[in-house]
Amino acid sequence: MSKWVKQFIVGVGALLISMAAVAAEDTSNITITSSLFNDRWYKEVVWFDAYNVGGEAGTNTYVYNEAEGTLASSGEVSAKAYVNRTIQIRVATLGSTSIDVRPEGRVGTDTNWGEITTKNFTAATTIDYVIPINEFLEDIRVGVRSNGTVGTDSVTISGAMIGDKR
Repeated sequence: MSKWVKQFIVGVGALLISMAAVAAEDTSNITITSSLFNDRWYKEVVWFDAYNVGGEAGTNTYVYNEAEGTLASSGEVSAKAYVNRTIQIRVATLGSTSIDVRPEGRVGTDTNWGEITTKNFTAATTIDYVIPINEFLEDIRVGVRSNGTVGTDSVTISGAMIGDKR
């Protein structure tokens, strides 16, 4: 086997191992797709997909994944390797009185979550709502809750993150 073939095989192996390590940092019943975008780290996240927050979780309690996780690690996504982060929210159906969506972040070794912002929806959206996350954060998660009278809702919350060059 030539020197170049050996180096290629070693390089591909290292890439696969490093991509698996990045994906292993993420937790909690959410869909995460990690890849490369040109020569940058790239991650897509789906916290909720057509989720019926009022019908499933009831009212007044934030949940952080479709398994209705409320633990400190529920819905947690590592964001420290990413410089640009965006969350997109779609409320296709709103049967509850209203829905709150709250992106949260955590820095350093702190174990407490901090509110980035809270967006209240009192009607279904005709166009998705986008929240840019400008703060430098170690981890990100997104909570959703219904308020008032519960009804049938359909909420999709996804995100995209792009990092520095590899």
